[in-house]
Amino acid sequence: MHTLSSVVFGGLNRLSRKTRIAVMSTATGVHGDNTVFCSLDAASRVALTIDDAPSLAAPLFKQLLDLLKELNVQVSFQVISSYAAKSEEHMALLRRAVAEGHHLVNHSVKDAPCIRCSKEEFRAMLLECQALIDGISPGTAADRWFRPPSGVMSAAMRQVCREEGFRVVLGDAYSDDPHVSGAEWHVRTLLRATEAGSVIIIHCPEVGLRSQTLDVVPKLVAALRGRGLELATVAQHFPLPSQEPIWKGSSLLNLETSNASLVRPLRLP
Repeated sequence: MHTLSSVVFGGLNRLSRKTRIAVMSTATGVHGDNTVFCSLDAASRVALTIDDAPSLAAPLFKQLLDLLKELNVQVSFQVISSYAAKSEEHMALLRRAVAEGHHLVNHSVKDAPCIRCSKEEFRAMLLECQALIDGISPGTAADRWFRPPSGVMSAAMRQVCREEGFRVVLGDAYSDDPHVSGAEWHVRTLLRATEAGSVIIIHCPEVGLRSQTLDVVPKLVAALRGRGLELATVAQHFPLPSQEPIWKGSSLLNLETSNASLVRPLRLP
């Protein structure tokens, strides 16, 4: 259990929220006046976000949807468009997700960092994924959200997201679930970091990878509700017009750099 990831993220989630977000923002290049890590206005609510949707293993994604329906929880799914386009079954499952109240967030075309892309290369991928999302959930086209693959951004990515009208969401509660097994550890680590207004990051289950998600979700939901916290989507958590992000007015908004090699990823696959 005591892998490097478990030590790093276990320690990170013991920091205060403000310090933790400062570290993550600096390390990942995710910052700017269109960026949020958490809500400062949500007195009794958290957002649950699930990356890399739909699962390549469609039956596992169906199990996840069944579980969320049973729990009466709506989440934000970060969509990889090449995963969705894998088959009609994958597309149908995403349509079902929208019909059941879940929110779709742009997570690019493939599961790989975009920090080496030119502006136009990144723009093409961003808009390709968004076109798929808009086709499934056209009512949300005016409220565009993006989460960077691997949780890292370059100056070019930040500029394109502003130009194309995207808000960017990362989060303040993460436990590196692709690299650490054990549902109980993830639940404890996420709960340690979570407070009112948090944005929680986990991943869709796959065969032999992140399989603990189906165990983490019900335990996490029960514990959060036990604290009196409601669960929401990112769109519900940050309704339009967008609130000022936690770092509004901070020097972190000015950490623009065109050198993508300076960005040290925290690896959110």
